[in-house]
Amino acid sequence: FDVHDFTPMFFSILGSTEASQTQGKLNELNSKWNNLLAKAEGRQGELEDALREAQAFNAEIQDMLSWLNDVDSALSTSKPVGGLPETAKDQLDRFMEVYLELEKTSPKVEDLLGRGNEYLKKSKDGAAANLQNNLRTLKSRWDNILTRANDKKIKLEIALKEATEFHEALQAFIDWLTNAEKTLANLKPVSRVLETIMTQIEEHKEFQNEVSSQRETMLSLDKKGTHLKYFSQKQDVILIKNLLVSVQHRWEKVVSKSAERTRALDYGYKEAKEFHEAWEFLCGWLDNAAIELQDMSNINKNDPAKIKKDIERHKEFQKELSGKQPMYDSICKNGKTLQTKAPKPDEPVIKQMLVELKNKWLNVCNLSVEKQRLLEQALLLSGQFKDALKGLMDWLNKMANAMDDKGPVHGDLDTVMSLDEKHKGFIAELEGRTEQVDTIKQTAEDLLKTADKEDSVKIKAQVI
Repeated sequence: FDVHDFTPMFFSILGSTEASQTQGKLNELNSKWNNLLAKAEGRQGELEDALREAQAFNAEIQDMLSWLNDVDSALSTSKPVGGLPETAKDQLDRFMEVYLELEKTSPKVEDLLGRGNEYLKKSKDGAAANLQNNLRTLKSRWDNILTRANDKKIKLEIALKEATEFHEALQAFIDWLTNAEKTLANLKPVSRVLETIMTQIEEHKEFQNEVSSQRETMLSLDKKGTHLKYFSQKQDVILIKNLLVSVQHRWEKVVSKSAERTRALDYGYKEAKEFHEAWEFLCGWLDNAAIELQDMSNINKNDPAKIKKDIERHKEFQKELSGKQPMYDSICKNGKTLQTKAPKPDEPVIKQMLVELKNKWLNVCNLSVEKQRLLEQALLLSGQFKDALKGLMDWLNKMANAMDDKGPVHGDLDTVMSLDEKHKGFIAELEGRTEQVDTIKQTAEDLLKTADKEDSVKIKAQVI
């Protein structure tokens, strides 16, 4: 439509002098119209640009929502956590890739929301309902995913921490078990020397205290392992279960062997204590007896009554010494039995104790015989021929009965050796009596020189 096309018509209609004014108005109209057309075209361009921008922005929002849907699906996939440090760390590392991508996307989401809000401000009320809804959906979905991602991150970090702590504690306990097993395997045999076994008992008490202190560790590991088994992956559960079963079995063996060692030490201590106390008691008694017997200078050689009292007292001592014979034999037998049970390092110690006891015993026996002989000799020298002769005859009769050939001399090695020792002691005592017998014979000869016929017969009969 062009105004110039109607010019002739206007001119013909008006045909007046106002044609020039009309022409001016038409020119003005044409100019405004052209200006309007130009603005319309500009507005058309702006609207088309706005449409493209809106479409691009909406596409960005849809792309973001689509990506968030993918992330949401990944977060919704719930798998059991790793029960092993390697599995738990691998899970956390793989999730952190998604989490870091979320962190990188955060500025983009914030930018979309910001731009969307700017668009909303420029729009008339109700003109951008769809955009507002999309922005609300984006904000809600983003916040929800961030919350769930943080929760899952915390969950996986806790799983890694628990798995790491459990397996570190388990490994530390396995190391302790290995050392405990080595300790039990390298234990020295139970000693039968009192001082040594007491040291062994103290050392084992310390070990037992350590075992007792580890009981809580074992219970804690079992509790943590059970917790992990409920929430961990199947393949991890099988491994954790096998590890716990193995550790439990080894723990029970350590406890059992420790208890066995305790019983063995208690039994060994009882044997060692009984032997040592009996040995110590008899050695002390023999030492005191030896001190009393060694001083022979106090034997009275002139007072027959005093000598007789001394002889009676000495007989009481000899009875007491004879009463100690079963104890002596028992200690020697127990000592030899202990030597067979005791470890090799104990053998020379126990053997030396037995040698020391034997020497003390023989020394006291010899001193006793010597004192008996000296007392009877003193009695004889004091003129008490009859009493001295009676004492000697009593001894001879006693020894004659002991030398009865019908008496048993067989038995186990210890019994035969004991009989042999006693017989050697008898031979030594017999040899010690030779001088006494010779003295009595000589005294008898001296008495026969001055005795009457009746006394001479009696004295000869006694000597014979």
